[in-house]
Amino acid sequence: MRRTKGSVLVLAALVGGAILVFRPGPKVDSPRRRLPDPVAAESAPESPRVPQPAPAPSSLPSPAVKALAAPSVPSFPRLGGTPLGGVVHGDVRLTAAPARKKWIVMDADPRCASLHAGRVPSEEVVVDAKLGVRWAFVYVKEGARPAVAPAVPMLLAQSGCRYDPHVVGIQVGQPLLVRNDDPLLHNIHALPFANQVFSFGQPAQGQEGRVWFKTPEVMVQVRCDVHPWMTAWIGVLDHPYFAVTDSAGAYALPELPPGFYTVEVWHEAYRSVAKRIELNPGEETVLNFRLDDRK
Repeated sequence: MRRTKGSVLVLAALVGGAILVFRPGPKVDSPRRRLPDPVAAESAPESPRVPQPAPAPSSLPSPAVKALAAPSVPSFPRLGGTPLGGVVHGDVRLTAAPARKKWIVMDADPRCASLHAGRVPSEEVVVDAKLGVRWAFVYVKEGARPAVAPAVPMLLAQSGCRYDPHVVGIQVGQPLLVRNDDPLLHNIHALPFANQVFSFGQPAQGQEGRVWFKTPEVMVQVRCDVHPWMTAWIGVLDHPYFAVTDSAGAYALPELPPGFYTVEVWHEAYRSVAKRIELNPGEETVLNFRLDDRK
């Protein structure tokens, strides 16, 4: 009897232990990745892209957009009102009067002729009573340091079916503003050797365009393909020491630092003439040129 009772107790203990071992514990979700709903993925809007700033350029921009970086034009201190730099001025004259006066023939386009009250003189050779030459380009050919170009553009207007001014000086990187002042079509066509050729039309009055030069060049010829008598000349330099003679043949260069310079005069009809000078502090140099050799 005792043995039977003990067996029953042992059996009950074994059954209770099995129940505790095989009893399920609390449910825990496995960390499985949830796949995206294909319908939701198609209809969901794309998240906006945040624009990233452009990387900084590794070199300077083209001179056709911005002036080339170069040493700035030196400003000269003054001692008691006397400049420590030097001034060069003078005149350009012919040794003999031109054979005859030339006139521009605008018969090819009567609209151009209607813009003038009478005949229009040619600007190829313009002299006054004392043979002073207008439209001569005087510049420092050797000895000048490069300088930053001004941001103010140089204007070349198409006015009365002529270019105004006939001769102009400009620095490398300085904007050349071309404007059509006439109520008819013009075309500006540059024919450089060192710089890039450009050509574009301006059919409307008041239309403007800007161009830049990348390298010094004396001189660049500009023509109009619509009106072949329209011609202008552009002197391109990497410094500001140049001038165009006025109606009396006079010119004056900007103040120069002391030193040695070669100054040259260019004219479209006469061969260039150059002179070598030494400029001392506070010195005023009168430098006259005489032209006698036709091209």
